[in-house]
Amino acid sequence: MGYTLTDGKYPKNRAFEVLAGQHFAYQFTDSRRPEGKNVVDYWDNEDAKPFSRQWEPNFLWRKKAEKTSEPGENQTASSVAEWKEIQKLKIVGQLKENYDAGEETGSGLIMRLSDMEKLQKQIQKISGQKKAKEYSQVVVNVKDIKSVEQVENMVRQMGFQTYSMESIRKPMEKDARQKQMMLGGLGAISLLVAAIGIANTMIMSITERTREIGIMKAVGCFLGDIRKEFLLEAAAIGFWAEALVSCSAIWCPG
Repeated sequence: MGYTLTDGKYPKNRAFEVLAGQHFAYQFTDSRRPEGKNVVDYWDNEDAKPFSRQWEPNFLWRKKAEKTSEPGENQTASSVAEWKEIQKLKIVGQLKENYDAGEETGSGLIMRLSDMEKLQKQIQKISGQKKAKEYSQVVVNVKDIKSVEQVENMVRQMGFQTYSMESIRKPMEKDARQKQMMLGGLGAISLLVAAIGIANTMIMSITERTREIGIMKAVGCFLGDIRKEFLLEAAAIGFWAEALVSCSAIWCPG
């Protein structure tokens, strides 16, 4: 699933062994402190330490239940908070925060589905409320990135909403292709202008230097040597012309 451990190990096939997110310890409050000062805000101060250790090896999953006492003489009904111990969980590893892999890597818990169902049953037993089994989100992993689109379409046909990097990748690829075509067109125009300019310069240069070419032939220069000289001149002019066009496009994009 793309998870990375910063401490501990992956759980074995044992009940209620879980993985905790990197900042899971910041979810706890200090009951001895007043309201508003009993929570460490990691987002405002990344160097702040939680009240507990970075991750506790064991802790109790508890449910807060409300009890209403019956009013007696000269008394009114009052609500008393009670903590019901549900299940002891054992954190065997701490995850590195990675929101691409899921928000649970930051501040959540990861456990086996069977353990989660047992917890839900215990919570329902304490609260007296029975709820249908439901899941707010399901993560589907495919073996090959080429299968993502096909699997996503199958899930959509079932009537579910889907989200994947494929839906982001396609618009980005389309946008990149458009930019490549635009830059390629600009490059082609620049190349054409440079080629016309080089051709014009070389034609004028040869026309004006007919006398010089004649003297070079008279003193024994081969035609290949004369051709090489003019080709080198053309290459040098083309190089500097392209460099100037590129610099002007960078510094003056308008």
